[in-house]
Amino acid sequence: MLCVLNFELEFSTVFDLLKHLNCTFTNDLDEIKLNFQPKLLEYLQKILIYLSKMCTFNHELITRPSCILASAIYFIGLKTLEQVNKNFSPEEKLPEISKFTSVSEEDILAVGR
Repeated sequence: MLCVLNFELEFSTVFDLLKHLNCTFTNDLDEIKLNFQPKLLEYLQKILIYLSKMCTFNHELITRPSCILASAIYFIGLKTLEQVNKNFSPEEKLPEISKFTSVSEEDILAVGR
């Protein structure tokens, strides 16, 4: 089976990677930028679920690797939070997301558009 996949293994779904991203960055977001507003974290989770579901209906996006999709979805989710909380700056998180997922910042921004 691994030979058929050319030994290229990813997370099983975009949603799995999003859960992992969210768990990794949630403590930092909660303590520093969102001023302990649990409703905003719940809102972010709902945004991530919605966007990941919407990607399954777009033939152009669904062909991309899940790590690129998850990175872009997470960044878009953070951009949406910026509309609710003006003190929050998702651009600060972009290098961390890029490093964590091994996806270039340019790819994240390109897919996010």
